Amino acid sequence: MKLKCNLCNEGPIVELPEPQYFDELILCPDCGRTLASVKKDSFENLVWKVWDKMKIDVDIPDGKSGEWKIDTFEMNEEDCLLYNSKNEGRELPPGMYKRLMCGCETVMTNTPNEINDHLEFINEAKQKGGHVLITGLGLGVCIKAILESEKITKISVIELSKDVIKLVAPTYMKDERVEVINCSAFDYEPPENIRYTCVWHDIWYDICADNLPQMNKLHRKYENKTDWQGSWVNDLCLEQTTSDVNYPFYGN
Repeated sequence: MKLKCNLCNEGPIVELPEPQYFDELILCPDCGRTLASVKKDSFENLVWKVWDKMKIDVDIPDGKSGEWKIDTFEMNEEDCLLYNSKNEGRELPPGMYKRLMCGCETVMTNTPNEINDHLEFINEAKQKGGHVLITGLGLGVCIKAILESEKITKISVIELSKDVIKLVAPTYMKDERVEVINCSAFDYEPPENIRYTCVWHDIWYDICADNLPQMNKLHRKYENKTDWQGSWVNDLCLEQTTSDVNYPFYGN
């Protein structure tokens, strides 16, 4: 299992070793923050307990609009044991979480394993500041994370679904630095005089190599409008071109 420290500017990747002792603490080698601990659960198995700092709490109320809905769900220890046994490298700790769903499909959660997927962008945006572009609104966890930085002057979010905007946008547009634009990421044309410090693409439901052509298309579209850009789990999608690894979400 790998974690990134979201308090260090560079966000070092920390490889969690096979635990030798119960209650062993895993520390970030740069800042010394505790990233995780290992405990023995009631089923006599070793499981990773990722600390709450790896989760970004969102204040979006549960609700439904069209096929889209936001709800709160619980992962208890038994749920986590089952999920973690099938998802090596994307383990979950027990807790209460939010998820965005379209029909019966989970599109996004604020679980620590998914937050970890966004830390590269979050750290980059906080460091650079300025005007940031995000394609895909989701639960807005990236918005909440980077709004903590006073360096951020504006966040433009492109979202195709009016229902997602209705459910999620009001929570974040209370901050005057946030604007949400109802448009496809592929059709949106940024103003000619705008240049973004960072662009982050997150419009996909699952981790799949089939997403790579769209990622490449978006990167070509925005490459002359930004100093830095990335796409959600691009590295894991690339892995699938040479392996049979699959990384499903947890959902009903």
